[in-house]
Amino acid sequence: MLAQLKRFAGDSLIYALMSVGTKIIAFIMTPFYSKALTQDEFGALGVIDSTLSIISFLVIFGTDSALAYYYMEAKDLKKKEAYVRNVMTFRLLVAGVMTVVFILFGEQLSDIVANSPSFYFALQISMITIILDTINVLILTVLRFDFQSSRVAVLTFTKIALIAAFAYLYLTYVDQSLNGLMYSRLLSALLILVFTFSEVWKYVRPQIDLSIWKEILIYATPLVPASLAFWIINSSNRYIVFLFESKAAATSVNAHLVPIFAFASVVTLFTYGIQMAWRPYSMKLKDREDAKELFAKVYVVILALGLLAVIVITTVSPWLMSFADPEYWDGYKYIGFFSLAGFLNFFYLIVTVGMFIQKKTGKVTTAFLIASVLNLVLNLLLYPNFKIWGFVISNNITYLFVLLYLYRYSQSIYQVPAKTGKLGFMLLQAVLTIGAITYIQTNDLPWFWIVLSWLYFLGSLLLIRIDRDLRIKA
Repeated sequence: MLAQLKRFAGDSLIYALMSVGTKIIAFIMTPFYSKALTQDEFGALGVIDSTLSIISFLVIFGTDSALAYYYMEAKDLKKKEAYVRNVMTFRLLVAGVMTVVFILFGEQLSDIVANSPSFYFALQISMITIILDTINVLILTVLRFDFQSSRVAVLTFTKIALIAAFAYLYLTYVDQSLNGLMYSRLLSALLILVFTFSEVWKYVRPQIDLSIWKEILIYATPLVPASLAFWIINSSNRYIVFLFESKAAATSVNAHLVPIFAFASVVTLFTYGIQMAWRPYSMKLKDREDAKELFAKVYVVILALGLLAVIVITTVSPWLMSFADPEYWDGYKYIGFFSLAGFLNFFYLIVTVGMFIQKKTGKVTTAFLIASVLNLVLNLLLYPNFKIWGFVISNNITYLFVLLYLYRYSQSIYQVPAKTGKLGFMLLQAVLTIGAITYIQTNDLPWFWIVLSWLYFLGSLLLIRIDRDLRIKA
């Protein structure tokens, strides 16, 4: 067991280092974009990226989870290749059809998406990029399943670095507009295809095996509504703003949300590495006699480390936001709790391992469908009076609901001896600590009170003897 944990930790570290590199580049470029683009373009960037995320969900159509299961289960290399080629064919068909739609109806879709027809070309460039990224993402997925962690990390980091380099050069010397940024994404996607040419040639050739499509889609389809609901939870706020604000005010709010969400996503420096390594390793460990005990310890350790990461982000949030255009600086006060919401959304993937082992993923759809309705209602009710704080409250309540709902179900079909009371206590102490630090910062109180907040949280971990969960027998 210890050897497996070491390998899991090693791959998690590699992915985490990759995430650190990519996030550092993103943190550098977000302030650059806030200064290089007009407020209209900067606000449109956030809305367009939100739109592209739902398109990516539809292209993937839940096949990532299905492929993870069947690829790891297949013992024959030709069978593994067949699964990948069929998934690749499916995704490219979906991406191709959507790209044609955006080319034919670009201005109308731009007006719907970004509240202006003037961004249609940026949308069309992005759709072509999605086709290329569809290939890139699946290649990286296969490399991850084959435990080629270092190569996945290098390629991902290279792509982000290329986007940053091309964006800087294009926006500085060629075209200081949103189109220039989209061109940089397109060029980086093309270069990554060159770097992975051998795998691209192997898997991009079309293959339609109806028996494989049936297997993949039966497993994947229940996850699709969950993906759509997930998008609603994460992105509907950008569109809800248009319902309550004038066009100028809505543009301003959406422009403010871009750096807030970018810096709140610092939490993925912790979660991304674990998430990338967790699925293949959890599937590999599921047949061990001591798997459930191992999972229980992982739940506690990951929660503790994740909450510490969120508190760190909350503490440094004013400093992070200082890199953006001064117009957006006051958004720092939302970063801590948005980070917490992001972590809760990640943590449900850890504590619901039983659903994926038992291949009973239908509840994910139910949970996220209910959560998406809950999120929309809360956003509509809270935004008029609380503005961005309304979105903060809504996201945290929504993801907490998903976590509790799916955790309870997963436990009912695959009992992990987790200490639920301890997990809940840790989360409560983190909420109190994040709230205290945010209050201290917004009221410009002495830094000494932030130190006391930290000591309070660390003391709460010692109180529940978390050290016992860190002891893992070989």
